[in-house]
Amino acid sequence: MGRGSYYRWNAKTATGDLLSFSVKDLKRLRFMPGYSHTMTWKSRGQETGSIGLDLGHDAITVHYKSTPHGGAPISVRVVIPFAFTPCHYGGQRRWFMCSCSRSVTRLFIKGQRVACRHCLNLAYSSQREDVLDRLSRKIDKKQSALKNERHRPKGMHQRTFWKKQDEIYRLEDQKWKTFESEYARRFPGLPF
Repeated sequence: MGRGSYYRWNAKTATGDLLSFSVKDLKRLRFMPGYSHTMTWKSRGQETGSIGLDLGHDAITVHYKSTPHGGAPISVRVVIPFAFTPCHYGGQRRWFMCSCSRSVTRLFIKGQRVACRHCLNLAYSSQREDVLDRLSRKIDKKQSALKNERHRPKGMHQRTFWKKQDEIYRLEDQKWKTFESEYARRFPGLPF
């Protein structure tokens, strides 16, 4: 994650590396009980995966084909029950009931399993970041709020703009100091 293309052998798989679907996706698609729908995922214009969904009143059926490493495709069919919680002003909220008995809004697909991130031992990508990655993400977030580093956005007070710029400069300075110390730790004796 972040700089370079290294792989940590003990790193957990990230949630962004797997196909997933959520209760919000069903609501966004206006998915009604008794209907079937196909969800597809694309990357760079190419389809990377698709699943079929059959919605009932108290459960959803997920069906797809999984291809183990170089093997023949296997048809997978999983029935996931719903859990309902009452809302304060009437109505009810729908949740997926994972096999671990947790009520979750998002389920992930890994091989022949459809489960929550806890069951699949997944981590968020931000949990795999080191100090430099976190500093870079903070700087990017602050810079995107300013849009253009040289000119103050319309409607922003000059003092607020200066504070935000100072914060960016402070974070960049901290990032370079961290990089220097990390470089000295990893490559002792080599000049920077």
